[in-house]
Order: sequence, then structure tokens, then C-alpha cells
Amino acid sequence: MDDSKFLASMTFASGAACNCDECDCGPSVPPDIQRAVQEHLKKRKLEQTLFDRSQRLNIQQQRELVKRESGFSVWKLVLPRYHRSDPIVEYRNSHRILFVKQMPENATIQSIGKGIIGSASEENSRKTIDWKQGLSFFLPCSSGIACGWVNTTKNTEGENSSNDNYDDAKNSSGGDGDDDSVVLYSLKVTIDDLERMKKEMEPQQSSPWVIKAVELFHSMGSEEAMLSSEQTATMSEIIDLVVNDEVSSSSS
Repeated sequence: MDDSKFLASMTFASGAACNCDECDCGPSVPPDIQRAVQEHLKKRKLEQTLFDRSQRLNIQQQRELVKRESGFSVWKLVLPRYHRSDPIVEYRNSHRILFVKQMPENATIQSIGKGIIGSASEENSRKTIDWKQGLSFFLPCSSGIACGWVNTTKNTEGENSSNDNYDDAKNSSGGDGDDDSVVLYSLKVTIDDLERMKKEMEPQQSSPWVIKAVELFHSMGSEEAMLSSEQTATMSEIIDLVVNDEVSSSSS
């Protein structure tokens, strides 16, 4: 396989957002492609140390697949504190529910604006969003529309600090993120998979978290909305079930 030709065809190769809904180099991705993606990411991270900081592409955010089953997937997103970060961007080709697992009280989160990501017009049209720890939000499928967020929280010395907190951000992306990171869990399903599960789901053959996920999505409307306290409690249960199951699987 010609890795260079493959990389040239991918949107991330030029520093742009990936067009796929779920960037995942899991077992389903051919080994050659997995290696090409990983090598490219290593190259980009290495390049960060070779150029002026103002020109660096900050890719400190993490997007990790936690669990996938029956068309449903749970993703963990970690947005470290660094006010020059590039946004973490996804395309809304599926329904998703965001659960704010960790949100520092002083955190500032902005949603992406209109235009090319990173352009002056896009950055100037970003909006601060009112997220709080423990809340959940429903984003319905809207094919072709991007959604994305960036943690723009400034360091305690102010935006013009000489160190700019870059090194702190660089070291804060491991694990669940440090105390300044925003941690989200995203539950996703396509419209087709949701309808299929509605018709074909057999409770005795489905995991408890999938059953709860089907019920939760069916309780959603058709518009963006913040979940009720009851719906959020269900979302929290789903995340706990998935995370605990992964911990049990890895320790067995």
C-alpha cells in the first residue's frame, strides 16, 4: 500500500478536520491504514517542537472510543486547558448525547464558528457555551454540519503569560485529564441503526447499556436540547455501565 497517497487523500493530512463522524483506528481499520495514521500523527507531534509556538497545531485533545455495540458507540473526549488550542471537530452524521463528566468552575468552552476551522472569521464567530458538570445535551443528526468545541480557559497569569501554559497543556492529556481539563462522554447512533434496534432489539441478547441507550434516544425530541434530570441520570448510568464493563474486561 502507498501510504503517501493514502495520507494525501485524508483531510487530517493538511491539518483540517476529519470528515468521518468517528475517527477510530480500531480493529476494524486495515493494519496498513492504522500504521499510516499513527505515523502521520507522530510526525505532526514531532513537528510541534521544531517551529515557532504561534504556528503550532495543538492536537492535545483526546478522542477515545470506549465501547461500540449494535450500532451504538460511546466516546470519551478530553479538552485540556490551553487558550490557543485548535477545536476538536466532528461531523453530525449521527445523533449524539454529550455528558459533561468534568467541568472546572472557571472553564471557558466555546463552540466552533462559521467558516474554515482556524480562520479569522471562524474564530471571531465562536460562541461561549453554558456547560456545567453533570449536565447532558442532545445534538440530533444533521448531515454535513460540523460541531466542535475548544477549551479556551486562560492560565491564572493571564493570556499574555510568557510561558503561555503550553507545556502544562502538553502534559495534561493523559488519563482523565488534569483538574483543568474538560472531560465529555459522547453517546452516538445513526438514524438507521436506531430504527433497526427499535424493531429488532432482543433484550435478552443486548447489553444493559444498549437497552438504556435505545430508550434514552427514543425519549428525545427532534431539536437540540438539554436533557432533563431524569434523562441525565440515565445517561450517567449508561456511562458507568460502559466504563465499568471496560475496566472488568481489561482486568480479567
